Amino acid sequence: MVCRVGQASLPAGADGALAQPRVPLRPGVVEALAGGLAVQVAWGHVALATTESGLSHAGNSWSTALQVGWSAAVAALLAVSGRRYAEFRRAGGNVRGLPALVGLALGLGLWRAGSWISTPASAAGHCR
Repeated sequence: MVCRVGQASLPAGADGALAQPRVPLRPGVVEALAGGLAVQVAWGHVALATTESGLSHAGNSWSTALQVGWSAAVAALLAVSGRRYAEFRRAGGNVRGLPALVGLALGLGLWRAGSWISTPASAAGHCR
């Protein structure tokens, strides 16, 4: 089934999303968890690559650049989540405790992936 909106045709499922715009705007807990995991995994690979290549060591500018890059990625995750929640509220959505759940999921993703990444990397450094 296809419904007409002006000159464009939309699938029937999109009609429901347009009728209730707060539904697609609702910040997701799973997305926050996956975002935290993705940032930590990407950071772990970049940090390992720069360390193993000899570019990064304690106190040089590459180490600082890695810290700033990680902080910027986490800040971007928080900004996107906050923006989605603000638009969700503006569209009339109200879920009690949603910001706390999203924040906990993001923190869990960052913490859990960090512990997975740091263990093998530190163990590999001791084997040489």
